Amino acid sequence: MSPIYVPGKVILQSQASNDPLLDLNTQPSLDLQFATSKTLNDRVSGLPLVDHQRDVSSGKSAGTYVDSTGVIRTSKANLLTYSSVDTPGWAAAGTLPTVIWNGFSDPSGLNEAAKITFANSSNSQIQQSVSTFASGVTYTYSLYVRTLSGTQDFLLFRFDGADYSQQFTATTSWQRFQWTFAGAGGLAPSVRVRCVSPVGGEVLFVWGAQLEEGSTASPYIKTTNLPSAAPRFDHDPTTGESLGLLIEEGRTNLITYSEDLSQWTSIDNATLSTAISTPGSTAASRLTSTTSSTWARAWAPLYSGSGADTVGSVYLRGDTPFTASLRIRYDNVQVSIQNVNVTTDWQRFSLNATGSFTGGADLMVFLNADGVSGTSVSGRTLDIWGAQLEAGDFPTSYIPTSGSTVPRAADVASITGSNFSRWYNQGEGTISFRVKSPTNPVQYPVVIDDSTNNNRHLFAISNSYQYQIRVSGSTEAQMDAGSVLSPFNSIAGGYKTNNTAVALNGSVNVDNIASIPTCNRLSIYRYSGVTFNGHISRLTYYPYRLPDATLQEITS
Repeated sequence: MSPIYVPGKVILQSQASNDPLLDLNTQPSLDLQFATSKTLNDRVSGLPLVDHQRDVSSGKSAGTYVDSTGVIRTSKANLLTYSSVDTPGWAAAGTLPTVIWNGFSDPSGLNEAAKITFANSSNSQIQQSVSTFASGVTYTYSLYVRTLSGTQDFLLFRFDGADYSQQFTATTSWQRFQWTFAGAGGLAPSVRVRCVSPVGGEVLFVWGAQLEEGSTASPYIKTTNLPSAAPRFDHDPTTGESLGLLIEEGRTNLITYSEDLSQWTSIDNATLSTAISTPGSTAASRLTSTTSSTWARAWAPLYSGSGADTVGSVYLRGDTPFTASLRIRYDNVQVSIQNVNVTTDWQRFSLNATGSFTGGADLMVFLNADGVSGTSVSGRTLDIWGAQLEAGDFPTSYIPTSGSTVPRAADVASITGSNFSRWYNQGEGTISFRVKSPTNPVQYPVVIDDSTNNNRHLFAISNSYQYQIRVSGSTEAQMDAGSVLSPFNSIAGGYKTNNTAVALNGSVNVDNIASIPTCNRLSIYRYSGVTFNGHISRLTYYPYRLPDATLQEITS
């Protein structure tokens, strides 16, 4: 069955046979099928229990991902804060309506909608200030609404140097209204909702406010105190396989023009053409080596600053298979070179550079491997797109730039509060997940804790997996799970007093002396300042300690 999401209804993968995580004597209380459903919804409850945020304030990139057709897309972003229509992002204004800011059922199945009872005044309204509407930019605003009874006309409008309004008719069923307009760049912009011809006592439930660039409303993106981009459900660019939820640390692309090579510092022994098809939705540049040249190169703009230990990456494609090379320079001195085998298909290549620089760093792409062979490469072409230079020792997802360095904020994903307690058993349970991530540096894909380091279930990955249990600051159990395989690994940890175990890819290890901590949240993004980088295709929890043989079965 294909994943379907309709506000108020969630249909995910059914409990089919041949699924070792479901074909057990007990069923899970949490089942996040990220790769299958491509949502944050739990299959068991049908609710979006995972809170995902990726800050897009202050010019942070929304982030890219690969869709099912292999095309690199930029995720959408909700530019509003407190999207569930809650304080302090929203306020009653004018002739004050009576507002209860949350606690009412909403289209997602949670209880986060607000209830507004309007006064007998055309100026009775709720409103939210907006950071800015850029002049000439097309925006779409969307909002879910319903009445308590009957139908009622309302006005949605903004003030941004000019007044624009749209009347809509709300009914007792949830409806999503959207409104597209051009920004005026005025002062003190805001979005407001009023009742048309009020007599007093009109009730409107509101939820799911979203402001985004573009002419259509995308699926709802929840925000709290910061604007946020949508979660990214990534795919293998070659096979189209769904990899699941992509979680990454914050990074910055130090190359100021990642696609437009006409803005690069130097194009040597080659001509440049543009409007070339790419893995993404924007154009690439093509280097064509000139007559009798034995090498050609493109030299990215210098990052004029200081730093250390970088990784460069770029997408390349040739007119025929050949060897090209990538080079990184620190302070005008070459510190790293990597020969790469270019084919007629787009591929992303990367190289690492260690050490530090004080005056700047740059990336160069050479059309042939050695640059001194004396063999003519006249007429050979190399397509270049998506250049990136970032601090770190492995490349992260592509960050587009056009004239300046661009940061991408870290992904933050967790389950807390009643969304956590509804499925978690403090005394015993089993955590199972399937993950793909770098093994260096150490990664922490799943942590269940009490919001401190004192009480926790922690899974760590380096060259092997480890399951650690801590109670009141003391390590109760620390079990090695075995060597990491590539690319995906399946892990399960079972816990009960003096009865704990971990399984990795079908191999199990036990520890029979352990107390169990009391916890209140699950995190799949960060532990002790280290952000997880990778994909989680599925995360499942059973409110029972499953037998060792079952742990082996569900991770095989």
